[in-house]
Amino acid sequence: MRVVDVSAASSAAWISEAFTMFRARPLAWISLTSAWLLVSLLITLIPLVGPPLMTMTQPAFFAGFVLACRDQALGLPISTAHLFAGFRVSGRTLIQVGSVSLLAELAVMMTLGAFGFFDTLKAIDRNNPSVEAIAAAFSSLGWQWFAAAAAVFVIKGVLWFTAALIAHQPMPASHAIRWSFFALIGNFVPLAVFGMLMLALLFLALIPWGLGLLMFVPLYAITHYTSFKGVFRADAD
Repeated sequence: MRVVDVSAASSAAWISEAFTMFRARPLAWISLTSAWLLVSLLITLIPLVGPPLMTMTQPAFFAGFVLACRDQALGLPISTAHLFAGFRVSGRTLIQVGSVSLLAELAVMMTLGAFGFFDTLKAIDRNNPSVEAIAAAFSSLGWQWFAAAAAVFVIKGVLWFTAALIAHQPMPASHAIRWSFFALIGNFVPLAVFGMLMLALLFLALIPWGLGLLMFVPLYAITHYTSFKGVFRADAD
């Protein structure tokens, strides 16, 4: 397996291919991703451990989406059983990747806390919040919001391909993270363009009443497969 450098235009091709796959089996993908959202919500509601556990399990769910895409490409059916396919293939390894994501996000939050990020938010009167107070708080946190968004973007970028890599060829978490990091470095521009396009689609999906999310969420899931297929190639014999 090797990483190839692709053009910035490839990012649009990943989304276009994902839309083609979604359009071929819309009900199956809506059912699968809706089940994912429901299960993730239920995990989050578990007292004390829910939110971190939800973060740790996400790579396994997305590995299931990748396996569903692969089955669709082979002409096989898609079902909600694919949601847990990643756990069956390499559940422990995928949870390790999720743990790395959790630790990285906690490090970002701790760094923000050291700069008084959360203290500023706590200053807002929760019982009687005013628009002026909220606007002033967020205005004073301008650079910190940008730094936090950039840090999360980098974390997500470094780990973007890990679920697909492990689903495609089971490997240790450290190897998957390394491969994913190399893919990010070699294709930073197309991945950045891809992120901006997906953000634009998300904003469109929210208008009106969020009905577009029925399409956007499956597209987000499928692009883990289409982007992986575009960036990684099998070694030539």
